[in-house]
Amino acid sequence: MNTTEGHAGLRFQFKVLDGGEEPKRGKPSDVGWDLFARAIVDPLGGFGDDGRRCTVVDLSTPLDKRPTYILHPDSKSVAVGLGVAVSIPAGYAGFVKPRGGAVRFRQDGKIIRLVIANEGVPIDPGFTGEIWAEVVNVGENPFRIKYGSRFCQLVVVSALVGEAEIVSEFSGSKQFLNLRGRMANGSSGAIDPPSSPL
Repeated sequence: MNTTEGHAGLRFQFKVLDGGEEPKRGKPSDVGWDLFARAIVDPLGGFGDDGRRCTVVDLSTPLDKRPTYILHPDSKSVAVGLGVAVSIPAGYAGFVKPRGGAVRFRQDGKIIRLVIANEGVPIDPGFTGEIWAEVVNVGENPFRIKYGSRFCQLVVVSALVGEAEIVSEFSGSKQFLNLRGRMANGSSGAIDPPSSPL
């Protein structure tokens, strides 16, 4: 288990699971820690005693027998176990985000475009199971997922945890509340100017 420390004094721990690789940062000032593919997993299949998710295709088998998983553009998505667990302190949350170089890149001379479908889902303090990424191929070419494929990163951010109160009316002046009222996000201005023929 490795303890990492950021510039603001944040300390958290990684646990490298069997078949996993140690997360890495390209530079000490980088925000994210690069994560590596361990296996194709079933995110609904539960966890083993070692914290690993239920494995469907083990990419970490001996080198001469190591499989490659092909994610086709017409596939819905695939869950990739990243071979590590993380212990995040209270007041923070972790997010699995795509690496900058993995949003659009070349593999075998062909352009690949990926989306991490669960990138907005927080990893809460206290969760210590294997981290995973729900990968979607939104390009036009097949994407080969191999052991150690590096297409996502863990970003840990400060997260305020407040107390909620159920009320019949919101507090504050009516003038302030009427500035937006029930109008939705984006209601203060359209993308196109009013004179647009669209």
